Amino acid sequence: MPRVVSIFRTGTRQFLAYAFFLFILPVAFIALVSGLEQPKEPSSRAARELAERQATSTFAFPAAPGTHKVVRVISGDSLDVRAPGRGVERVALACVNAPKIGQMFARNSRRKLFDRIAGRIVRIREIGRDASGVPLVELLSSDEDINLWMLSNGYAWKTPSANCKAPYTDAERAARDRFAGLWQEINPIPPWRWSKS
Repeated sequence: MPRVVSIFRTGTRQFLAYAFFLFILPVAFIALVSGLEQPKEPSSRAARELAERQATSTFAFPAAPGTHKVVRVISGDSLDVRAPGRGVERVALACVNAPKIGQMFARNSRRKLFDRIAGRIVRIREIGRDASGVPLVELLSSDEDINLWMLSNGYAWKTPSANCKAPYTDAERAARDRFAGLWQEINPIPPWRWSKS
């Protein structure tokens, strides 16, 4: 009697091996990588409003004293934060002046700040208020000075304020010397140095 070889069993093992390497393993890798990414900013107005409502809800905020949650990044130097019991408040980064909408590098500056701190829990130290009453703050995320990070990577200029610490001046100078960020442009001029002719 001739020997019968089961092709079905061999085919099943090969099929499972192919399925694992071609489908299951890549899907698991994509799920792992997507879990590590920062949340993307919603594109539509309704989606942004929903994200802001979720971020400002009580359940979305850890009740650690002295911390704030970044709800929205407005520009490279201003953002909305939520503190326990106080609701959403707009703050501006002290000693940092980022390009505004319509200026060169404005979107890039805002995007860099968004990627760094959007949705994160931060600590804030208020050091004053601007002319319109918005708090000027030093922002710390995981013990990193975000104000200093923006200046040292060339995503903003240092304001010409006498209250700014020496490391901020040094960080801006170092970014300018290595043509980082907005210093890549030919002769970038901060807005307070523009002539009104």
